[in-house]
Amino acid sequence: CRKLGRRVIDRCNLTILTEPGFEDLAAFLAGHDIDIVASYPHYLAAEVDSRRGEGVFTRSLTGLRLLNELGYGTRRSLYLVHNPPDLALAGDQYELECDFRRRLTPEGIEFSGLYVLNNMPLGRFLETLVQEGKHEDYLARLAESFNPATLAGLMCREQLSVAWDGRIYDCDFNLAVGLAQPACRTVFDFTPELWLQRSIRTAAHCFGCTAATGSSCTGSLTSVSVRRRAEP
Repeated sequence: CRKLGRRVIDRCNLTILTEPGFEDLAAFLAGHDIDIVASYPHYLAAEVDSRRGEGVFTRSLTGLRLLNELGYGTRRSLYLVHNPPDLALAGDQYELECDFRRRLTPEGIEFSGLYVLNNMPLGRFLETLVQEGKHEDYLARLAESFNPATLAGLMCREQLSVAWDGRIYDCDFNLAVGLAQPACRTVFDFTPELWLQRSIRTAAHCFGCTAATGSSCTGSLTSVSVRRRAEP
């Protein structure tokens, strides 16, 4: 893709950068001028380790420093991704980015920006919700926090996701639960006309993108930071 001049984004787990066998991964990404979007749930060690495991905060900081040494956060794109804890919904992206910079700048960490996302009721988070008896409460919170102002910017309206076998989905989350797009089943059946005429498939998890300030592949849909980027 890079040889074709396309932009490539790596969704990065920072701790993998120092794992045995992956020590050259960061240099590989930099060498191919690949943008990075990295999970960084919080700037407090106790918060990160309680969610991701003991020592994850320190290893994530090490990964960020390694990326900074390679020019990420300055001349190369490095965005961090924040998810709120427990049943909370994402706060204002601009305010949270300011908080992250206040905490990380003294550590010598630089980054391009922050994406704030609601937790989707899928995968391991869904398993945790069910185990703790919070599943129905969380789904209700998402539905009650529906924000119609998020609809115009939903990623399923302008993008598509393609699985390894060529099957087409309206978004990554539909791909994760196997909710395929019947209008264009695979990339081999795809035509722009069929895609424009399709009906987007929805399920309960879709409220994760429309709750509060909203969520997309570039973070919040309605926060102050989003409005500022839209200004001339």
